Amino acid sequence: MIYLVYKDRSRFVAFPALLALAVSVALVLFSIVTLGLGVLLAVPLAIALAIAVLVYTIIAAIQAITASGTNCRLSTLGAHTLQL
Repeated sequence: MIYLVYKDRSRFVAFPALLALAVSVALVLFSIVTLGLGVLLAVPLAIALAIAVLVYTIIAAIQAITASGTNCRLSTLGAHTLQL
């Protein structure tokens, strides 16, 4: 904004204002690029984590149903213990 107002009036003010504008634009572009890279990495990892949680939940459910040689216990705050 300062560059647009003072570019014709004063070179002393216009050049630093132009530099500040260039740095601001560079920082915005850098932020957009790093955000894009972050999304490209985070979304596949989040999907893989969700699939892993689903798979391990299914495995745990199957082992709980078949009891797989262990005693599965359900307890409510340690007050009551049920053996399945």
